[in-house]
Amino acid sequence: MKNATIDIIAEISNNHLKVNYECQTNHVLFSIADFGGNVVKRGDCASIVDQKIPIESLSKGMYVLCIIDGGELIKTRFEII
Repeated sequence: MKNATIDIIAEISNNHLKVNYECQTNHVLFSIADFGGNVVKRGDCASIVDQKIPIESLSKGMYVLCIIDGGELIKTRFEII
């Protein structure tokens, strides 16, 4: 299993989270959780349009983006300020 990297940029003015990640399989799921562990958003590769995830419903705070790509799990933290 290889180590995958992911770059994310919160585009607050556009209410999107830009995800710089190239899917390795057709079975890609993502979730966004707050630091309390509550999943606040989830979806699949088809719901990521132009590598952007809508985040207009999220409040300010720290979050964890998890991407499951086949057998690979990638986690990264981000903050909405």
